[in-house]
Amino acid sequence: MNIYLDIDGVLLADEENLSIGAVEFIKYAIEHFDVYWLTTHCMDGDPAHAIEYLNRASTEDLRPWLEKLKPVTWSLKKTEAIDFSKP
Repeated sequence: MNIYLDIDGVLLADEENLSIGAVEFIKYAIEHFDVYWLTTHCMDGDPAHAIEYLNRASTEDLRPWLEKLKPVTWSLKKTEAIDFSKP
């Protein structure tokens, strides 16, 4: 199963705080699913900014986990990046 993750309002409650349970969710999702970035922070396919942006809100270094998320590219609508042929 594919999971597509956004950052703002999903993994981050605000610009400085992770959402409750975000760390546990990220780790669980990466261990059990194919996880993709689906955020304006890396819509060009380069996840470096997304990783840095999310990691700065955590007291734990999440880079080893966040680097496992796969980037996607899209330009106008996020649905352009979703593979609807998979659950």
